[in-house]
Amino acid sequence: MSSPSNIHILKDAEGVPIFAVIPHTYYLSLLKQRTSNALNSEVGKENSSEIKSIREWRLHFGLSHSDISLRLGISRNAYIHYEVHSPVKKSTRERVANALGVAPEHIDFSK
Repeated sequence: MSSPSNIHILKDAEGVPIFAVIPHTYYLSLLKQRTSNALNSEVGKENSSEIKSIREWRLHFGLSHSDISLRLGISRNAYIHYEVHSPVKKSTRERVANALGVAPEHIDFSK
């Protein structure tokens, strides 16, 4: 993947780079890559028949509500709602599973 040309580097008073500002779509593509590479390889080490709730998977990977909500592009409160009240739409369940890096069939959405 090629880097976009509109990346901005913010520097501190000494000129040391402290932040990179990148286009949101590019950030999402990097996040998706990282999620699929890192988390899916971790899940591969798990028992392939293991089924956990959304909350159990999030805690298993040591992720916060904010981590997952950022991956989903929704508010933290909206994600917490998913943990308390399982997502109804299939597309939403698939998005949550993807954000966690697990296959939808490995999530018990009834918990």
